[in-house]
Amino acid sequence: MGHDLRQALQRLRRRPVATAIAILTLAVGIGATTAIFSVAHAVILRPLPYAHPERLVLVSQRDRERGQPFVEMSYPTFRDWRADDTVFEDLAGFPSTNQGWVMAGQGEPTSVTGRLVSANFFDVLGVAPALGRTLRPDDDRRGAGRVVVLSDGLWRTRFSAAPGIV
Repeated sequence: MGHDLRQALQRLRRRPVATAIAILTLAVGIGATTAIFSVAHAVILRPLPYAHPERLVLVSQRDRERGQPFVEMSYPTFRDWRADDTVFEDLAGFPSTNQGWVMAGQGEPTSVTGRLVSANFFDVLGVAPALGRTLRPDDDRRGAGRVVVLSDGLWRTRFSAAPGIV
């Protein structure tokens, strides 16, 4: 085996351009494979950071007339689905995209993103707040006061992690 290895190294030294191309091809292949696996692991293989992620499913509505596989549903439609549901333990509603708001008050107005979710959203995910409360069933009623659940990042950057903000 030692003789074969010396002979291979001699041949590689005689053709440095071919050797460089081979090494570069291997490096690109290994790098691409590592990158693809990292994305696959983060998106597909790693479990969701929620209690019982294997029990979470996404239920959506589609428009057969227009051939659209996913259509945003109205909140009244969501309430009807939840009231008529006999299959799932619970249904939580949320839009597919974030929305933008301007947060004003103390300091300069700041643009923030978030989602309007049903009151049971955090309960369905099994997520408890680090401080304060999440949403209650009363928060879903027409005319209820507005309630905001702040992300940890926004709480720390905008409010300096002040516990009194709650």
